[in-house]
Amino acid sequence: MPASLGRLGGLFAVATLVGACQLAFGLGDYAGVAAEGGAVGAAGYGGASTTISGAGGTSTGGGAHGGASAGGSGGSTGTPTPDGPCQCVGALQAGWSYVYVFSSPDLAGALSDCGGQKAPKVLRSGAPVGPVACGACACAPPDGSNCATPKLLCAGGDGCSGAAELPVEDVCKFVGTPAAFSGSCQLADTAVAAGTCQASGGGVTSRPDWQSALSLCSAAPESRPDCPSSCVVPVIGAKTCITRDGNALCTVPGFPNKLDAWGGASDARDCTACSCEPSFTCAGGGYVFYEFDTGSCWGSTQSIASTSCTPVPSSFGAKRLPATAGGSCSIHGGAPMGAFTAADPATVCCAD
Repeated sequence: MPASLGRLGGLFAVATLVGACQLAFGLGDYAGVAAEGGAVGAAGYGGASTTISGAGGTSTGGGAHGGASAGGSGGSTGTPTPDGPCQCVGALQAGWSYVYVFSSPDLAGALSDCGGQKAPKVLRSGAPVGPVACGACACAPPDGSNCATPKLLCAGGDGCSGAAELPVEDVCKFVGTPAAFSGSCQLADTAVAAGTCQASGGGVTSRPDWQSALSLCSAAPESRPDCPSSCVVPVIGAKTCITRDGNALCTVPGFPNKLDAWGGASDARDCTACSCEPSFTCAGGGYVFYEFDTGSCWGSTQSIASTSCTPVPSSFGAKRLPATAGGSCSIHGGAPMGAFTAADPATVCCAD
């Protein structure tokens, strides 16, 4: 039996004989559709078995009441056919009904309709037990472009009292004379590393799904003399079952096998977001004072690399030492989280 019945819109000749099952396919009459437009026929009860032709072919049923039908157009590959004599069944309690159950690996293979009638009831079976798979997280190299050398504060005299910012460049230049300045300097603050780590990657890469889909089409019991109540004709490729909403036991005689069946689910499975925790350093970042004579800097005399007040030469040049950023980024996230919870249970009890 294929995964999909397609449109069971072709006629299925009814073979009638007193004491025989009223064989019909579709919902109500269970009309069959031959593969790729092939024709279908029904065998007379007690006669030769039904033969299904290939694409575009024709078949005829045997027996005293066998019939033949012309090929139709389109349809699924294959036709539902009787699979043995009627199965005697009894009346069901309220809430239960007889159904044919067609199984497919996924929802894409579920039936679109039941013999041209209403759409089947589609349930899911085999809930996924594993988490989702998550992509690996990654961090871009640290961006420490904001690692800056602190300002230089200098005062005329010892102790840095009343110190003010003294602009100094990255190349040594004359910045003071005994008349203009002589005293002490310090950094305004320590070099601070500031930057970001850009996260990438992560996300769900695969999501385990249900193991199969169950398409339920109504199976209307037929009256026959040799059954106390009525009978249901088994169909090739389908299980003959009874069903009801909710979770119940399979206690009806002849239908002992329970299928795992659910109407829906709550899927909260996901991956934790990727993030990067920076751990920055800011090395260096200070100033060097030089003796200044005859228009050039020579012989370094003092470095200013902290907030401690430090004496400086009376006639000097100075240059700034840029701070150098460094550090690393710690990767976080990209882990599975959440759970899959099956919902809306249904009871499906089958004869086999």
